Amino acid sequence: MAKGYTTESQIENFLGISIPTGEADFYIEAAENFIDQYCDRNFKADTVASERVYDGEGGDLLNIDECIEITEVKRGLSIYGDSTETLSPDVAGGYYKLPNNYSVKNLAIDCLHLRDKTWLSGFQNHKVTAKWGFSENPPDAVEMACTILASGYYHFNKGGASGNVSSERIGNYQVSYPTKSANDLYKRVYQLLSPYKRFSL
Repeated sequence: MAKGYTTESQIENFLGISIPTGEADFYIEAAENFIDQYCDRNFKADTVASERVYDGEGGDLLNIDECIEITEVKRGLSIYGDSTETLSPDVAGGYYKLPNNYSVKNLAIDCLHLRDKTWLSGFQNHKVTAKWGFSENPPDAVEMACTILASGYYHFNKGGASGNVSSERIGNYQVSYPTKSANDLYKRVYQLLSPYKRFSL
């Protein structure tokens, strides 16, 4: 199911054509999957919080998956988290969300800091319940990149690569466009996504 990085209406506007309802859904999902894999991010956060588990490493920092809201944090009191304690946010004895000023900077929460304790070393001994994902709604640049990609996928697979129209491969699919060079738009997609690409150390 599509996440909503773009819509058929946006694709219609981009290509200047009409699309039968539902006909572009597959290409929208394909574009979204490419963007998520390329950037190593989910740009549409969950609307319902769910629990995930993490291994403690004995320090005051716990790296977690990106999320927009945390509803509960349980610190493991043993190697396997057989017993836990629930921590409160932003207080002594509790946890602090990082990076600093994440909401002002339009960033996701991806780390928890303990002021007076440590995340005990262990295996899946700490639990975080949150709405997982980078943002509540995709950034404008991601929406634009998805619109370009999905439009190119759709246009190519509807026979739009014939004649003098150029095409390029992006991800597992070929793209083509009716008015602009596919190569130019191919480069534009990467320019739009580049600031959001996550690199693992």
